[in-house]
Amino acid sequence: MTRRGAEAEPRLVVTQGSFGGDAPPSVLLHHFAHQVEVLIPGEGKGEAGGAEPPPVFTVATVRPDVFLDEAFAAENVRPGGLYCLSSGPAVDRHNTLCVAGGVLRLTVDAATYAKLGLDGRRSRVHPDSPFHLISLPIASPAFKQGDAAYERAKWCLARLSPVRLLAARVVDDTIHRVSFPP
Repeated sequence: MTRRGAEAEPRLVVTQGSFGGDAPPSVLLHHFAHQVEVLIPGEGKGEAGGAEPPPVFTVATVRPDVFLDEAFAAENVRPGGLYCLSSGPAVDRHNTLCVAGGVLRLTVDAATYAKLGLDGRRSRVHPDSPFHLISLPIASPAFKQGDAAYERAKWCLARLSPVRLLAARVVDDTIHRVSFPP
């Protein structure tokens, strides 16, 4: 953990354990955090094995429409367990991207929202905030090539600039790096 305000390399902390019920409200209410912990219920081992797996993640710069690429979606999105978060800018001042639970979530400023062309809602976390939240069900079997909502989302996301993100995938309680297409 770094001191508040200290510069550090982007990181993704993966904690395995059990909530003994529902996740804490702070985890459920916020899709984004400046320092991120992905909480994964259950027991498991990282790629390196052992009782305390090291953080395993991929740092990549990708276009947001990569999550709708058929090959990438078939391998990484639809099976579940994909976690991604944009890194770099502070969450409360810049556009962000998150993938968790099969949903792509974008938090975008008013100017980006107006130009993007995707439906969303105004942020409820900060009522006076100019940010809008957009959620796309990218793991849904109905959200696929040929579907009007999918085609619209793919076209809109292709217009966005590439984003630097942290990514990890959990398969059978094992944490894996994510390979993105070039």
